Amino acid sequence: MKNFRVSLLGLFVSLTILLFSCNDDAESIIQEGDPLAITDEVMQQFKELGFDPSDMRSEFTEDVITGESSPVYIVENDIRISPSELKIMLEDYSKGKPITEQYRTTNLVSAPRTISVLGYYSTSGSSSSYLDATMRSGLELAIENYNELNLGIQFTLGFGTNSSAYDIVVKRVSGNGGGQAGFPTGGNPYGSVIIQSGTSNYGLNVVEHVLTHELGHCVGFRHTDYFNRAISCGSGGNEGSAGVGAINIPGTPGTTNVDLNSIMLACFNANQSGEFSAYDKTALNTLYPGNSVPSDPQLTVSTSSLYRAYNSPSTTVNVSSNLSWTVSDNASWLSVSPTSGSNNGSFTVSTFSYNQPCEPARTATITVRGGSITRTITVRQTSRPLRRGEQCP
Repeated sequence: MKNFRVSLLGLFVSLTILLFSCNDDAESIIQEGDPLAITDEVMQQFKELGFDPSDMRSEFTEDVITGESSPVYIVENDIRISPSELKIMLEDYSKGKPITEQYRTTNLVSAPRTISVLGYYSTSGSSSSYLDATMRSGLELAIENYNELNLGIQFTLGFGTNSSAYDIVVKRVSGNGGGQAGFPTGGNPYGSVIIQSGTSNYGLNVVEHVLTHELGHCVGFRHTDYFNRAISCGSGGNEGSAGVGAINIPGTPGTTNVDLNSIMLACFNANQSGEFSAYDKTALNTLYPGNSVPSDPQLTVSTSSLYRAYNSPSTTVNVSSNLSWTVSDNASWLSVSPTSGSNNGSFTVSTFSYNQPCEPARTATITVRGGSITRTITVRQTSRPLRRGEQCP
């Protein structure tokens, strides 16, 4: 079987391997050409910070919340760094602050912290930005990867299109496979992850891997093989001296004994499990220490019954949980959205108009499941009352 070497954005095909790198067909790129000059000085600055500038470029990217475009540098195929972020990183480096990996960046998310993640998707209409079914499942698994470690950062997950209330928004863009994200600033996670449409062709585990990897960048992790991407990609230069701008996290391998199972390697093959390695877990627990004893599973909903008139508007049900959960119903005359989430969240219940006077009230059941816990909500809707001059047969 061929060994697939996959980096986090783009596609090149050779006789022996399928190699992914950045390309220019991502929907987030709205203008051709390099909007930022890639000068020798800029490349040297990135090299001092421990990056390999040999294949860096710049792009215009679109803010998933405001829709505004701005230029960023793209380094190591999947990492976005704006000029202002580069300036901050250089200032921190000049002050002697460490840049570490399994390895991380200078900037981390302020903890303890709950990070809200939105998977961009709606059951109504269609959009090329909506996550497909495999991506939605992969995102749920990626969130579970982090939450299962009981870190000082926890993630909640919802699906919808109102991105303004979320810390990280995950969208689909056109392309053959891979993803892209950036680093935290000001104690906040990077605000967006993009995943290429072709990633789902490699199966759920690869999608889980890509999204877990990109979320790792959002909370401050760099590539485990920062010093030589050829280790995981088959080719690639040194991202900087191990003694300049990069300090190993205690308890994880250094440059002489790389963790080849790390989810933060620059490239990955098509047989990935989508799970953290033991050293990945050590790194996460070192940087974001949390509860050592897992909390008991919890899942509650804000109501056990809903009473709806024949034309009642949509209503919201709140979920309090430390689990990933799903929502389903058993009636064709109501709908729920989103149909899944993680930790605390909510979903909307909509009922279709019951414009049939004289008919008895109709009932349905909404089921919310998380782990071994199940909660049910009974929905009762009355029919339209008789109008003047009407009578029942």
